Amino acid sequence: MIAFFDASALIYLIEGADPHALLAAHDAAGEELARVRVASGFKLNKASASAWIDAGFRRPD
Repeated sequence: MIAFFDASALIYLIEGADPHALLAAHDAAGEELARVRVASGFKLNKASASAWIDAGFRRPD
């Protein structure tokens, strides 16, 4: 597993027979706000993080 951090969002890359990523958001106290499964090629950047938050943390397409 590889974890990347960007602002308050994390993306975990899961390798194996079914590669995917888990996108997670945490508040300032470290409490998890959301966690969703995304494609392993999902690009986490300022625009995609903002869109995810604006969509109420629904799984990005």
